Amino acid sequence: MQTQFTLSGRVASIGEGFVKGIARIINNEAELDKIQAGDIMVAPQTDINFVPALELCVGLVTEQGGRFCHAAIYSRENDLPCITDVEDALKIIPNGAEITLDTNSNTISLA
Repeated sequence: MQTQFTLSGRVASIGEGFVKGIARIINNEAELDKIQAGDIMVAPQTDINFVPALELCVGLVTEQGGRFCHAAIYSRENDLPCITDVEDALKIIPNGAEITLDTNSNTISLA
């Protein structure tokens, strides 16, 4: 049984506002092949090399970043729900768990 959690950070892009998907923990560029269509990527940060994988995602969570980071800019340009600056996201969010990303309330939680 997975432990309940509710995380928040900085909403970088509202996108659709509320999405559900499978959390995929991506520690670095070498792990991008783990992403499947409909996933929510959880990463320390993103850069241009993450774009092909981001195109498959329904949402994005990063531990670092602000309004002008790559994740925020990409998400706004592509209407992707995104919350950045989420402390310890990679430690708390279980890889493979179904999660909800709600940019209207700035929360990430188990679905």
